[in-house]
Amino acid sequence: MLKRGGIPGLDYLASSVVSVLSENFLIYKGGVLIGSHAFQAYSGMFGATFEKSSLRTLDIDIACDNTVTAYSTIPLNIGYLPSSFVGPSGIRVDIVTPLRGKPRGIIKIKNIVDAAAIPLRFLDFLIKKPVDSVLIGVRGGIPVTVPHPARYAVHKLIISSQRPVSESAKSAKDIIQAEQIILICAKEQPYELKRAFHEAMRQGPKWKKYIEKGMLKLSSDARSALQ
Repeated sequence: MLKRGGIPGLDYLASSVVSVLSENFLIYKGGVLIGSHAFQAYSGMFGATFEKSSLRTLDIDIACDNTVTAYSTIPLNIGYLPSSFVGPSGIRVDIVTPLRGKPRGIIKIKNIVDAAAIPLRFLDFLIKKPVDSVLIGVRGGIPVTVPHPARYAVHKLIISSQRPVSESAKSAKDIIQAEQIILICAKEQPYELKRAFHEAMRQGPKWKKYIEKGMLKLSSDARSALQ
């Protein structure tokens, strides 16, 4: 019924991978599912349909914030710990973690054997106070923990402004996702939307610069909803 109503569902492969990650608390209660699969979870959360182009992805992105060991450089030896895993069908799982302070190399993740994470700036804002949702799998609902939708939208504005010209397609997708979430939050969660926006704007001049650059690509209705 949900699929017939327009709520997106996972294909068999993605459903299988997401189910395993959820059952092992990597994207539910433990880590946070981010990226386009998190965006897909907002469709059911709000009972809204999104543009299909903004849902397509083979990547499953996991954000973890329980780091223990840092490397100043990536060790080029047999002991190197990967932060990305790619299956034969092309589906990819990336593990990331918040970057606080100076840039550094990969970070060992507690409770994940033989894996590390790439530290990313602005990620701590994204995964602060996440919420629980559900993705529609082949055999039913799959519980996931995702960023608060308002934070997701603001974070997408920031990320879209940082991407190089070679990633213009990804930047456009960032804006499409941000626009859709902003317009929905403006109706369903206006206070949370403005609170997330003003919190990010207060983080410093770089944050403000990136957000304002991203806002220039939004519709006038979406820009008005943020202010």
